Amino acid sequence: MDPSLLKEHENYKKRAANAPLVEARKRPAQPEPNKSRPHKKSKPEREKPIQREFDYKTATGSSEYKFGILAKIVRYLKSMHQKGIQEAITIDDILDETNQTDIGPRNQHWLTSEALLNNPKVEVVGNGYRFKPVYNIRDKKGLLNLLRENELNGNGCIMMEIIEESVPNVAKVMKDLKDSVIHLVRPDKKEMLYYNNKDDYPPVAIDEDIVKCWRSVSIEGVDERKFEEYLKKHNITAMENLEIKKARVQKKKPSKKAKPFKTHNEHMGDILKDYSAK
Repeated sequence: MDPSLLKEHENYKKRAANAPLVEARKRPAQPEPNKSRPHKKSKPEREKPIQREFDYKTATGSSEYKFGILAKIVRYLKSMHQKGIQEAITIDDILDETNQTDIGPRNQHWLTSEALLNNPKVEVVGNGYRFKPVYNIRDKKGLLNLLRENELNGNGCIMMEIIEESVPNVAKVMKDLKDSVIHLVRPDKKEMLYYNNKDDYPPVAIDEDIVKCWRSVSIEGVDERKFEEYLKKHNITAMENLEIKKARVQKKKPSKKAKPFKTHNEHMGDILKDYSAK
């Protein structure tokens, strides 16, 4: 063998022995995947829903249910007003008194943001609510002044249902004003109240004989034309144009006569024969 090659091989060994040795880090052994179990893919993280401000117009729910809640609240406020309680009541106390604490935040938001604010029967006072009557009357003096003013302005009567809604403790007030008001009932059973103006229209004393004579006259079955004839007979002027309106009698329309049927082949009457079964 060439001695130069042997010398070069020895020098290589010496250089390799003097060179620094760097060990590579050992990686931890990974467990072999279990082929019997299916590999689950990682699910992407869902985005958190954005909380938006509640809009009652797009909220789901039965409108009949919501307005049933509102009607119960208005009736409760009305009953408080009729008992003489004028203090405003918070929405939480109203729902508690009407046993409606389970209506949910959406319906409660609808009540406080729109329904109670726009209701003509409800008045908002600070953070509370109270009934708003047609007339702001607190006692019998206020009712008497209202009836007197109504009579002087020529506005006629005031319906009893409005008085019952507006005046607290109306039964006691009407009992105290028995002689100061005139109470009438219409044919539809609705009651009316008038102011009894005794100062301007004092009662007129009528003789008892005239009253008896008036009540003894029977006018049943007598029409206006006979009244007019009786007054003229005793030289008493009667009102004119008292003609009784007669019901229009519908005249029967004359029935249309049937048109003569047009026959054919009359010129062949002597030739044709009748073969129908007789």
